Amino acid sequence: MDSTVVPGLFGLNLNLMYVLDIQMIDDEIEALERRLKIEHKCVHNVLNNMIAILKTKLPRLRCYAKENLEHILRENKNNLNALSDLEQIYKGLHRISDAERCKERIEKILNSTHEEDMVNKAVCLLEQGYALVHDMSANIENIASSKLTDAHKLLQAEHYKSEKERRMMLQKCVFHNKQAISNLEQSMQCSRTNEYFLRKITALQQFERAQIICSTYPYRIVWSYYIGEAWNRHVDSLQRQKTEHRKKDVLDASCKAIELFLNVANMTDAIDKKSTYISRSLAQIGNILIKRHKTLENNPTDYEFFQDESFVKYIKDPMIPLKKAYDMQKFMPDSFVMNKYGRALFHLSKETDSSDKQQRLQMALEILTRSTECFPMNWFAYSTRMLVAESLGDLHLTTNRKLSWQYFQGALSDGHQCFESKGSAIDMEILARICQKIAKFPFTNKYGAHVVKNVEFLHYALDYLQHGIALSGPSEYNIAKRMASCLYDLDELVPATEWMKRALALCSYVKIYDCKITCLYLLKRYGVESKINGGDKPYYLLREIIYILLKCKKQQANTDEVYEYIIRTDYSNLCSLINDVVTVKQLLKQTGLAIITEILQCETAISKLDIGRQKQMEQFKEQIASVVPLDDIEMVLEEEFEQSSAPIPIPLETQLVPDGYQYSFFISHSNRDSDWVNNMLLFELEKKFSDEDEAFKGN
Repeated sequence: MDSTVVPGLFGLNLNLMYVLDIQMIDDEIEALERRLKIEHKCVHNVLNNMIAILKTKLPRLRCYAKENLEHILRENKNNLNALSDLEQIYKGLHRISDAERCKERIEKILNSTHEEDMVNKAVCLLEQGYALVHDMSANIENIASSKLTDAHKLLQAEHYKSEKERRMMLQKCVFHNKQAISNLEQSMQCSRTNEYFLRKITALQQFERAQIICSTYPYRIVWSYYIGEAWNRHVDSLQRQKTEHRKKDVLDASCKAIELFLNVANMTDAIDKKSTYISRSLAQIGNILIKRHKTLENNPTDYEFFQDESFVKYIKDPMIPLKKAYDMQKFMPDSFVMNKYGRALFHLSKETDSSDKQQRLQMALEILTRSTECFPMNWFAYSTRMLVAESLGDLHLTTNRKLSWQYFQGALSDGHQCFESKGSAIDMEILARICQKIAKFPFTNKYGAHVVKNVEFLHYALDYLQHGIALSGPSEYNIAKRMASCLYDLDELVPATEWMKRALALCSYVKIYDCKITCLYLLKRYGVESKINGGDKPYYLLREIIYILLKCKKQQANTDEVYEYIIRTDYSNLCSLINDVVTVKQLLKQTGLAIITEILQCETAISKLDIGRQKQMEQFKEQIASVVPLDDIEMVLEEEFEQSSAPIPIPLETQLVPDGYQYSFFISHSNRDSDWVNNMLLFELEKKFSDEDEAFKGN
């Protein structure tokens, strides 16, 4: 039996197998059915197979999933993927005899060396490669977390209603479930190889194996397009990696994709849907040249197509292949080509002056509008048009506010369409940004509650960001940063600070702007909490500011820029903080005092202050020199402790706790820390178990 071929789409572990949202399932089925009308018949079987897998997710559609696969086999009785997946469905229905017949036919084909069977095996791998390339995006860990959380609520409800031994068993279920949730959350924070990256490699491997098994499979030119698409998507995933040879890998993969697309664009075969694949190939080439022109221009390679006369024209003006592609599909509209053309115009608009920028954005808007009119369930067109409308709103903000407002409203409408269909976490972050601008219109580039005109749109922004978290998990940098910004505009300083700290931690390198904003939020919190706590100063915030500045300094970022920003933006709270440092004198270690000293020596910003404030900073500079670092004080206390004859406290064993106690432990804490204790600390401690596997319970 050929071990390189493992038939079936179920075994590929596709993301579409784990979708929970009924609306998303319906939308995806509709999108796949539309592709059946547009794409070549050689991929119809795999498209029907993918539809069948989606239908197995809904109980009322499972019988139709079986019918989809049986229809494939009526057209081609030796389609390996349909046979394998139908075998799994038959087993689930206890139709063992039918499942065995499928299995026998699969084994017969896999063991055969006849030319027809070799083609069937190659097609099986090609279809799997296609499914992997066109699989929908999904955050599997987040879906698992959602399911575990739902299970936790159900178990808790049953636990409250139960008694005696059943109650004890359910109590263990509840706490072990809580442990599973915690472990999953920790795994989501770990660094890992990008799933998208792995899937595109697997797709390419399937395409390569197919060509090794049989080089005479039908419609090679059509499959060449899909292999080129796999290489192109592989580039997108490569760019997210941090490998030593990343630039070379990106160049090689881009060149392989272009070479395949050029072959398809120049094809002479008389096949069905020929113009579709030629126009799409040209659109792909134009987009690659726009997105990666620096990579291709500055890196000469041995690929022959660099000498091709048409390609030389394309690389000089990437809009040539895009215009050709767009003109080809005018009489038979293709949303793929229109979306690529619109996206290309949007990218090029970033590099031009005001007049050309407006012209390109307007043209992109018209093309993308036509795309949505031809194909309503076209989320990529809505996503791109949202960006285009937002850019036009920004462009007209200072010259025509009424027109600017209309564009922002249009962007909001397109973004909401993405929210209701297949939008990504990135789309949700952009949509939240647009809501934020509308809430503060016309002061779209200012931040803070004082510029907010309509708070309701900020509430919408938080809703969209929550959906973004559901799509990508809480570890998405842009989502975390936008969440912090929206909460700051709502004057919710505490959660805004926490989200901004999370964004700072999620970024692989220190961004000066992020350091500025995080320090600003912490400074404002310090000022607010100093006033409301009755003289009890939040010194822990001071240490957090020092930690962030040290992190910034450690990564050799320009900390002077951060110092200048906080002096200019929030002098009063900074002044209050420094005053506490020089007055209390036992707050910081030597490294922290060094940071405060550097702030006081930031002459560029201090020289722009008025005379009174300059004198105040000079006074602080003199006082800071006499502050004793906390390191020295701790050293003295340690020496005193070593000389003390006080007995060492004896740890309390859990086994010595008398019977009849309701709780295993008790937490004493300040009212200010109650949220953190109840929601975080108690949760962590109650996950622990005694030697008898009994859950701890605290109060």
